[in-house]
This record gives sequence, C-alpha cells and structure tokens, in this order.
Amino acid sequence: MTNISDSNLRIYVACLAAYNNGYLHGAWIDADQDVDQIRDQIAAMLARSPVTEAEEYAIHDYEGFEGVSISEYAGIDSVARMAAVIAEHGALGAGLLEQFSGDIDQAETALQDCYHGQFASLADYMEELTNESITIPRRCATMSIGRRWRTTPS
Repeated sequence: MTNISDSNLRIYVACLAAYNNGYLHGAWIDADQDVDQIRDQIAAMLARSPVTEAEEYAIHDYEGFEGVSISEYAGIDSVARMAAVIAEHGALGAGLLEQFSGDIDQAETALQDCYHGQFASLADYMEELTNESITIPRRCATMSIGRRWRTTPS
C-alpha cells in the first residue's frame, strides 16, 4: 500500500482458477471508475486466463487507498465507492473511511454533515461560520480584534 500522492487508486485482481493451478494471472485495474467498467476489465482478465472457463477472482493487492484496508473478497461496488471518496476528498476521505472501519455511508455522512472545510485558524473558521449563519448588523461589524465582518445593507 502506498500514499495517494505516489500512485493511482487501483486494485490487483487475480484469477483464482489460475492461482489454484499454479499460475499467477491477474491485472491491475483503476479503481476510480464506474463499477461496470471495473467488472468489464475483470471479465476480460478472466477471459485471458490460462485456465479455461475461469470465473472467480480475488483482490490480491491495492494501491493509493491511503491505509484503508480492502478485503480479498471485497465487493467491487464497495471498492469503487471507497475509491470515489478517496479520489474526491484525498487523505480526509481515506481517514474517515479508516475511522469508520470502511463504512462508506458513515464516512460520506460525516463529510456532508460535519466537515466545514479547512481553515488557517480557528478565528477564520468562526468568521466563516458566523457569516454563513447570521447577518451581522452594520453597527456591530467591526470587532475589537480588528477583523471586518461581511455585512449586508441594513
């Protein structure tokens, strides 16, 4: 497993029929794409297997998931959703997936309901929160710390 900045989000999918017959056959597949595209690439890999009529596969390795664990038999839907969260939110998305033990719904809920952005200071965060939450009357707009609050015409 490597850092997201060092590699793309991808999984190594191996053909189990080939593996059980002593062959190493599989393919690295970009995980940050549509589920159907991933399945198509898995089907193409299985079709190229040295063992005829290969149907089963497993995820034997992965890269770019920033410490999030992926089971050997993880569902492709889940892998694609995890990859989408990490691709969109980077280390923050990966950290939430890790915090919630891979529960994608909990991680997405935390991002939507609890994440307010990244700020240089607590004062910057509070200014943004206040500006989004209430209208500061013009006469109160200048604070004693010297910041100028955004005001709307009174």
